[in-house]
Amino acid sequence: MSAGDATRLIKSLSRVGQQGPEIVKAFARAETESLAFVLTDLTGMTAQRPRDNTEWLIRLTECARRTIDATSSSVDQPFRDTDSAKPYLDAQTEAMRVRDVTIRRLFIIKETEKNDPEFMARFLELCEEQRGFSIDVRYRVLASIGSPGRRNRRAAATRDVVIFDSELCLEFDPDQEDGNVKTRLDADGRRVDGEVRTFNELWSTATEPPAQGESS
Repeated sequence: MSAGDATRLIKSLSRVGQQGPEIVKAFARAETESLAFVLTDLTGMTAQRPRDNTEWLIRLTECARRTIDATSSSVDQPFRDTDSAKPYLDAQTEAMRVRDVTIRRLFIIKETEKNDPEFMARFLELCEEQRGFSIDVRYRVLASIGSPGRRNRRAAATRDVVIFDSELCLEFDPDQEDGNVKTRLDADGRRVDGEVRTFNELWSTATEPPAQGESS
């Protein structure tokens, strides 16, 4: 933050504290405390929230300058029907158009889903839609992730992880009911390098969805 931004923030907080209604003051305090917690955590190169934080996802997409690599499990796919999906897509589109960011999305689907013609029709339509926005798309069938290290690879593939500029990861940890309950931001170089290697390994053997009109 520049000195000017810091000064403006402090002055704005002071003005809200002096003249704002109580609900506005409370909201300003909560937002400031939240920001302070995140910045304090980031001094250790990691931060987390006990909920699905799409604000971080969109903001980081707006900050990316080179690459965005995303692993999207079945947990992630319903997100595309929510109100947050359009701002996220808009941020991705701007990143590609304005800053020439390359985006790769690796979908992870289940064996039962792969064998369900109705699901695959919807899924391939989603893949085609993503490619229509210039997003590079591939997919892996979960059961096809084999040995050695099958358990570790399976665990890695079932997490929703977004890697920004190969320098920072945003991970959504699902609970037992396949709902996102924790968002973790990690900029530790060693851990991020591991996530980058895992993504590239999965991507290199993933399947490219057939284009519309081609047989799968």
